[in-house]
Amino acid sequence: MKYIINNNIQIYRGKGKIIIDDFEFFKETKLKFDKKMIEVLLFFKSEKSMLDFINSFKIKSVNEAEKIIYRLLELNILKIYNNKKCIKNKTILIIGCGAMGSLLYLSISKSNYIKKIILIDDDIIEKKNLQMQIFTIKNIGKFKVDILEELCSNDSKIIKIKTKINSVNELCKIFKNHAPDISILCADEPDWKTNANIIKQVSEIFSKPYILSKGYIGNITALPEFYYPNDKSEWNIDSGKEELLIKIENKIEFHELLPSIFIITKQLENFFDNKKPIYYKEKGFIDKKTIIIKKYEKNL
Repeated sequence: MKYIINNNIQIYRGKGKIIIDDFEFFKETKLKFDKKMIEVLLFFKSEKSMLDFINSFKIKSVNEAEKIIYRLLELNILKIYNNKKCIKNKTILIIGCGAMGSLLYLSISKSNYIKKIILIDDDIIEKKNLQMQIFTIKNIGKFKVDILEELCSNDSKIIKIKTKINSVNELCKIFKNHAPDISILCADEPDWKTNANIIKQVSEIFSKPYILSKGYIGNITALPEFYYPNDKSEWNIDSGKEELLIKIENKIEFHELLPSIFIITKQLENFFDNKKPIYYKEKGFIDKKTIIIKKYEKNL
């Protein structure tokens, strides 16, 4: 087993003290200045074993070395070094490549976990897309999925499907052909509730998790919602059969979507690491003006 300085901390040398700022638990630890301790901390800037530590500092016993290392672990200054490499084997499905979907694609395209990204969108870039989306004037008249493929920044395989998802059967065929590990809804055309119902049903058929991004309206963006298939969540999607009377076209600067993109990216990371996704089973919104997350106490 090897140990290394925790990457969530910064260490300062102050007057008569050593100051450790812990940005993981938001705390500050002050140690009495000790030249030998400074040497120990510098020693663990790279991964070292207990035996390395004993030999380098000529420590008389294993118990003495363990006492020092365990104390530094307790203070969150050291962590156990993990050299396990990420296995690049995940397939992600993104439905909708507009403002949210295109930014999400850029965010995850460098992920060490992802082997394949499936993009579903049949839109051609128009001038009205330029303010809210990542595309440029040179891209007008081209398919969004084609431009995103050109922007791919690693060796992930890109599957482009130029269509809209209109039925459960249609999405089932895509799942059978490409076997996504998780799917993310970023499309509100022709209707968000209809799309959400389709992705929910298909994800449950194939026992795969899914993330729903409702997008933005007014001064808020929706809190991305992560769901495992067939769980006992109280959350339900309405039938989607209601008649839409009014839909306001919202203008948004794409940087205002970044908090939502960060949350989805973190949810994916948690899922890949077999951890509970942040904001799991929670509903709410992000105030674009204050970047404050407000959660619903119950489903409305």
